Amino acid sequence: MLNFIYFNILTQKMKLLIVFLMAAGVLITASSCERIPGCTDIIANNYNEKATVDNGTCQFTGVVSFYLDQYGPNATVTVDSQTATTGTAYPDGLPNCGVGSGCATFTLPAGTHNYTAVSSLSSWSGTVNINANGCSLVPLSQKSGGVIFWTATGSGNIFVTINGVTDTVTTPFNVGYAPSCGNPGCATFYLPAGTYSYSAVSSVSGNLGTNTVIISPDGCNTVQF
Repeated sequence: MLNFIYFNILTQKMKLLIVFLMAAGVLITASSCERIPGCTDIIANNYNEKATVDNGTCQFTGVVSFYLDQYGPNATVTVDSQTATTGTAYPDGLPNCGVGSGCATFTLPAGTHNYTAVSSLSSWSGTVNINANGCSLVPLSQKSGGVIFWTATGSGNIFVTINGVTDTVTTPFNVGYAPSCGNPGCATFYLPAGTYSYSAVSSVSGNLGTNTVIISPDGCNTVQF
């Protein structure tokens, strides 16, 4: 009789255990099948590692760098109401996209964007395609060049006028080689390609006369006093 009662109790416990395991299995299955909406693309900016169902909200960005491929005045570039300014020209090669010194660089949503750019000599407009996690280079060609006036000796300020614009040589540049366009202390001009007359006046020795200089579209000429 006792064996029968013991067996009956054991059977009831086994039934309860089975019911418990079945309930736990249902909960685990339900949890593993839970649908969590979100962005499931790992390269997206808003990737959600917990999402199980892509809901079309993935966001992608890329980079574009605008640069001057010839010497000339800086250009102000506008894309999607964002504005940046170019600096260093790259007449002999390409800048490092996204990190090049002197580039106007933007981070934008993937897709096609309109841009405009303007300098004192030129203007540009067009479209650029932004690839997800990519970087695009856009050259800005001005068909212009530069000329720099400099001196290697201290002779006071030299006022140089070319094409109606005056700039001043203020500091001797005496390191053994000619400076580059835009070097501080020199008089630098950016102009469309062509031949120009210039005049120069020293604050110490007076009128230095007039002469001509050729502006090439892909370089920076130097004139030493």
